[in-house]
Amino acid sequence: MRYGTLGLLGFGLATALGCEARPTVVYVTGYLVPVTGNVTMDGSPVEGAKVTFVNRDLEGRLAFGMTDAEGRFILRTYLRQDEPGLPPKEQPEGAFPGQYDVVIVKHGPPPQGSHIGPFAEGENLLPEKYSYVGSLEARVTEGEPNHFNHFVFNLDADP
Repeated sequence: MRYGTLGLLGFGLATALGCEARPTVVYVTGYLVPVTGNVTMDGSPVEGAKVTFVNRDLEGRLAFGMTDAEGRFILRTYLRQDEPGLPPKEQPEGAFPGQYDVVIVKHGPPPQGSHIGPFAEGENLLPEKYSYVGSLEARVTEGEPNHFNHFVFNLDADP
């Protein structure tokens, strides 16, 4: 009986400590606030642009959105550091309060005959300067229950 209990305890510890090769899930504490926005280029809405907010305060925590036909986006936040590839619908809407660098890109179709795989992207159709961290910034703030953060990015077509 004594060895059975020790064996069970050892098995429990091994399982709890992760004998399996599984990624560690790290959650960030805090709360998300709603963030919306618009992207235009020379006054016209930009459809299909990927908008990424990179949080300067939370070790690069990402919030992301995709623009619709009117250039509108709603941000969602990656909560788990180890699985940024989860489908967007599984990530909660909003962003953590803080200072962000903003990156905006819009990729065309992958080159014909490309064998890169299912995540292949074509060339960036927006000026390259918007694809770099530090070219655009935003501050997400907390507020009253009906407070929200809405950002308008009016991109210039000139490089």
